[in-house]
Amino acid sequence: MIKIAITGAPCSGKTEFIRWVNNSSSDFIVLPEIASITKSTGLKFKTEIERTQFQKVVFGLQKDFEKQIADVTICEEQIVTLCDRGTVDAVAYCQDSFIRENNIDVIYEAASYDMVIFFKLPENERVYDELCKENIYRDEDYVTSKHLEQRLLSLWGYHKNLVTIPFMKNAVEKYELAHDALLEFLEKHRRLY
Repeated sequence: MIKIAITGAPCSGKTEFIRWVNNSSSDFIVLPEIASITKSTGLKFKTEIERTQFQKVVFGLQKDFEKQIADVTICEEQIVTLCDRGTVDAVAYCQDSFIRENNIDVIYEAASYDMVIFFKLPENERVYDELCKENIYRDEDYVTSKHLEQRLLSLWGYHKNLVTIPFMKNAVEKYELAHDALLEFLEKHRRLY
């Protein structure tokens, strides 16, 4: 199985990209964003301890779902799974103590993905607010999201197949750029294996 993490800060376009790809092709298995699924139950977090505990749950569920997909597709090496976020993302939402206390090897986690597509935020807060107004599961303000973007980039940044997609006002152009990078990677990967 080929496993690809689609990542970025809140409201960067990753989920919309996955929907866009899925609507144009049935060649992918899609693992939706675990945090959004969990938040859709109505969970709210009042303290940093609750948020950290939530990310620990998200981390575990992400690993479990990825393993289940891998187990089901074990005989199909060319199956491509698009993960709306990866295990590294759960770590990015927490303090470094989370990594130590839970004995997480971030390099190992990142390397478990064959490719990472990272969507960048706009440089304009007004544009960000416009993008986020429809997302009921997001409560991060622009400053918090920019901080998360930097943290995510620092954790994913050393991945050998990281592709960073700049923010573009035209979402279709942005998705096409990411899709082209995805197809180029898959072509190269299939030639090697």
